[in-house]
Amino acid sequence: MKILLISKDAGLIKVITEFTNCNDCQFLFIEENEKPVTVVSNALSSNPNLLIIDDDLLKPNTKCILESFKKVNDKINIIFFTSNDSVVFGREITQIGVNYYHIKPINKIDFEALLKSFIKLNSIHQEEK
Repeated sequence: MKILLISKDAGLIKVITEFTNCNDCQFLFIEENEKPVTVVSNALSSNPNLLIIDDDLLKPNTKCILESFKKVNDKINIIFFTSNDSVVFGREITQIGVNYYHIKPINKIDFEALLKSFIKLNSIHQEEK
């Protein structure tokens, strides 16, 4: 399973890099502030099974970038992390079609459970093909 993390949050990156030795996963990282079109292009060209997106890197273009991902590949799985606890923002983002929405921070135990469920979901989809 190919997983792409788009984040510059040191805490989030630290939690996720603890799982980079997971046999079932290949992790890729985008940590640079780039133009929204470049982020979408680089992310989709790597053809990930799962995108882990941190809102802090994408602001103020978060909603536009998420919509772009879904327009190009509506089946892509997205885990979305943010420090914005606005209910209105949460509704807007979940309506785009993210699979999991979480207000930061996340701990290792919760991330491990989340990752295991996405690995299981990915293996089910692979069997169906």
